Amino acid sequence: GNELMQGFKMNGRVVDPNKQSIIVELLLMKKQQSRQQQRIENIRRLVETAEKYRKRKISVQLVKDLLFTTTPEMADALIQQVPEDDQYDSMKASSGICAIL
Repeated sequence: GNELMQGFKMNGRVVDPNKQSIIVELLLMKKQQSRQQQRIENIRRLVETAEKYRKRKISVQLVKDLLFTTTPEMADALIQQVPEDDQYDSMKASSGICAIL
């Protein structure tokens, strides 16, 4: 086990395991940051679209679906639902609604 931490050869080069570990962690963090930025951008577009159609309320389900979508195409499809999103109209006042103030 300990010999591995001293480094090992791969493709004729000595690989530093600590360096490799940091590189993998950095790549993972970059991917996570990219996803978070995409989520924020999707929410910004959702708010912009809601304002355009003078929607004061958006269903929590639509916001939730948008937060957890994985593709730009799905995000576009969800944002296009804003004009028809009247889900809150049929709900009680105690339901979960994200109001845009």
